[in-house]
Amino acid sequence: MNETWQAGDPRVKRRPTFRWYHFYYLLAAFDLITISTSLYLSHRILSIYTESVNVNRIWAERLVAFSGLAELVTEVNAPGNDVFASRDVESETVQLDQAVSKYRRVVRDIRHNVRSNVSQAAARQLLGRLDRLDAVVDRIEDEAHQIFRFTSNGQTGIAGQHMSVMDRHFAAAASEITHLVQDVGAIQEKHFASDLARAQQLEWFETAIAGCIIVIICGVTFYGHSLSKRMAASEVDLIKATEASIEANRAKDDLLIQLRSSETRLKSMFASSQDPLITINQSGIVKMASNSVESVFGWTPNELIGQNVNLLMPEPHRSEHDGHLARYQRSGVPHLLRKPRELSAVRRDGTVFPCEVMIWKVNVPDSTEQLFMGIIHDITDRKRANAALRRFRAALDASPDAIFVIDRKGMSFVDMNETACDSMGYSRDELLAMGPQDIKPKVSEQELAQKFDEIIETEDQMGVIETVHRRKDGSTYPVEIFLRVLEADDGTLLIASVREITERKRSEAELESLNRQLVDAARQAGKSEIATSVLHNVGNVLNSVNVSAGVVQEKVRGSGVFRLNKAMEIMEQHLDDLGTYVTQDERGKHLPRFLIDVSQQLADNEETILEEVESLVGNIDHIKTIVATQQAFASGVSGVIEEVSLAVVLEDAIRINRASMQRHSVPINREFDDVAPILVDKQKLLQIVVNLISNAKYACLESDNEAAEVTVSVRRSDEDYVSIEVSDSGMGIATENLTRIFAHGFTTREEGHGFGLHSAALAAKELDGSLTVHSDGPETGATFTLEIPYQEAGVSLCTS
Repeated sequence: MNETWQAGDPRVKRRPTFRWYHFYYLLAAFDLITISTSLYLSHRILSIYTESVNVNRIWAERLVAFSGLAELVTEVNAPGNDVFASRDVESETVQLDQAVSKYRRVVRDIRHNVRSNVSQAAARQLLGRLDRLDAVVDRIEDEAHQIFRFTSNGQTGIAGQHMSVMDRHFAAAASEITHLVQDVGAIQEKHFASDLARAQQLEWFETAIAGCIIVIICGVTFYGHSLSKRMAASEVDLIKATEASIEANRAKDDLLIQLRSSETRLKSMFASSQDPLITINQSGIVKMASNSVESVFGWTPNELIGQNVNLLMPEPHRSEHDGHLARYQRSGVPHLLRKPRELSAVRRDGTVFPCEVMIWKVNVPDSTEQLFMGIIHDITDRKRANAALRRFRAALDASPDAIFVIDRKGMSFVDMNETACDSMGYSRDELLAMGPQDIKPKVSEQELAQKFDEIIETEDQMGVIETVHRRKDGSTYPVEIFLRVLEADDGTLLIASVREITERKRSEAELESLNRQLVDAARQAGKSEIATSVLHNVGNVLNSVNVSAGVVQEKVRGSGVFRLNKAMEIMEQHLDDLGTYVTQDERGKHLPRFLIDVSQQLADNEETILEEVESLVGNIDHIKTIVATQQAFASGVSGVIEEVSLAVVLEDAIRINRASMQRHSVPINREFDDVAPILVDKQKLLQIVVNLISNAKYACLESDNEAAEVTVSVRRSDEDYVSIEVSDSGMGIATENLTRIFAHGFTTREEGHGFGLHSAALAAKELDGSLTVHSDGPETGATFTLEIPYQEAGVSLCTS
């Protein structure tokens, strides 16, 4: 302490300007600042942690929502595949529409959430992913509708091609979802790193507080030493020091009040945590629990307080927990502190669920009891999402096609499935260090890059390449590669689906050889087919000729000519007394009536015989025309196009089959619209209709419907075509036979040869028309529809 002598009196010291209780006030203020700084540090750390927990929970919920898109896309993709098994196009269409509607509703909600609650940069990234995913799902939906359309038309081959394209779109959608989930994970990591950085920035507070405590201790020590000296020197100074101590105690009381207030606020924050927060002592006894423990564990906070925390753990963790605490007390090694760990927890009802636990030590001033605080986060949804991703990866690896993901800029492999590794003989790490040019011995890197760029510049950004791949052992094999462009944040990717086509190439070579053999065989078979056609068509007409001949024969036999000869012999015997014989003899009186009856019968038979003879002449002319037409066809000369009335042609066809229809009692109805004469090959048209009416008759005969009948109709189907229908109410056609009924050699009749409908279908094509059939199944009848171009007579005349 500096002292100065008063002027004029060297024995009297000046009153010092600095008093020691001032130093005590300074220490008290410094102590208050240190405690306030500690409270602020605790508040900031808890605030950062609470904010981090909330943010990560929100992003975890978004991650579950994004992962759920994989199942929705699978539901959109499923109907296009399932229709090949169910064949129920209508039901699968409904399933597709429902799946697409559900997908779009979920994506709409996700978009709204992202726009409302996510930063602009992150939202722009996620929305871009969702836009590309929507585009891929739209393509899946389009391909599914194509599959349904071709399946409905019986074109299963083309439908299968569209299914392959749809599956590639599905693989692209799965890739988009994978990248979307990865983006969410990256955003979560970014948030966590930001929170960690903020927490680390507060570390200097701890250093400052430690330094302040050291200063306070040193100051108190120095002050105590100086105070003892002052107390020995002056009672006045002791009194003043006592007063300063009282003031310091009063300051401490005020500080305790502030601490209790802070503790109350801390408990309020503790109780409002969404994830369960639990504080335990060194024996594992629960001291505090947040309200959220009830929603997660089923226990209320009051029920947990006083219980051992191992109540929330399944075996064997329950039995091991107390040992962990004891080991920490002995060694002091914090191997469990401040490190998130995945564990299992058990609810009150006994159900076990996965959780993530983080534990840290809590230092309580003026307390000998060691406390630990832990936060428990239920990760059931995250586990489920990760399992869904693993299932998707397993499905990708199970694909029979090798799938590569190629970085266009670096011309390198980014990823591939297990099939790719197995087919090439390389490990995944080896392929990741390679590029597509390393496995294509016949294509240079420049040519491959140019081909990739051509596909990228196409409108649909898809392409197919046939090339050769080289395995690790040096062997090569032909492949067909389906490429699809995928725009990613870090550049342009190409998804390559590779299929080995060794067998197909071998089959193509064999097919080419067979085609050459078939060309030679076809020249010989053509003659046989023409002969078969002639025999079949002539056979149909000969049936009518045979019936007409039988009718003529029957009429001639029953004509009464024999009895007339007997009557003439009797008249010759009585030429001399014919008048007397006819008027007086009992037998002679019946002779005039007999002659009248025979004459009437002969007249009736003559009319019938003339009709049948006319039919025979017409049928014979038709046979001649068939033979001439087939001869002209064989020699390459087309049939004659002439002006005909469809009603007349149909009547001719009915007349050819009429005798057979009448003999079997099969009625035939006519429904002819007023259609003007047209230009057509009459003989081909007559050949088709005769065949259809004949088949309809047999369908009625073989049916259980005793009232079966045939209906022939003609009408204009539209401006360019006229429609001729031959329908029956007979035995009907099974569904599986509808697509085969026009095939050469196919028939359901034991005596049939399977050429008639095949020949009719070929003739319909020669008329630039079509022949189709419809039936609802067995015993429901069938309708054959012939559509031919409507070319009105007088407009133009040409030959076909």
